[in-house]
Amino acid sequence: PAVWRRTGITGSSSMVAHINDREEALCEAIKATGIVIYTIQFRDSSADNEERLMNCATSPDHFYQAANAQELQSAFDAIGSGIGDLRITR
Repeated sequence: PAVWRRTGITGSSSMVAHINDREEALCEAIKATGIVIYTIQFRDSSADNEERLMNCATSPDHFYQAANAQELQSAFDAIGSGIGDLRITR
């Protein structure tokens, strides 16, 4: 497609790099506004994905790994507890 050529995408590897770059920029822009980002790496052991998700999270404490449904539930429970500690102000 013409849009891909304008972004320098020539194949699947450059498409992945383009998407990863945009994800990184989006995460940084969101964090710059003060929004807290939690990330979960689910059923994936890729070190590249782990690094990307950890960098996207507000801090390493906001990143979780879950290899199965039980660990995923534990991650959501921990996130829910963390969100419950937040206070909304005007």
